[in-house]
Amino acid sequence: MITASKTLIEFLENQSNIVDYAEKIDVAPGTIYNILKGKDVSSDVVAKILNHTGLKFESAFEVKE
Repeated sequence: MITASKTLIEFLENQSNIVDYAEKIDVAPGTIYNILKGKDVSSDVVAKILNHTGLKFESAFEVKE
């Protein structure tokens, strides 16, 4: 299971508008809200977030078994 790290959660919470940010990276706004709730993140969304933010996987996500 891949979840957002504290760093990514802070980044997302600091966006002025979650809906606009979701549109910018081409995901549904609900996807961002689910990430903020600690739900699992798909590999497609991981790639989109990493490409947009420039963060490294290790700092943006946590892998839980």
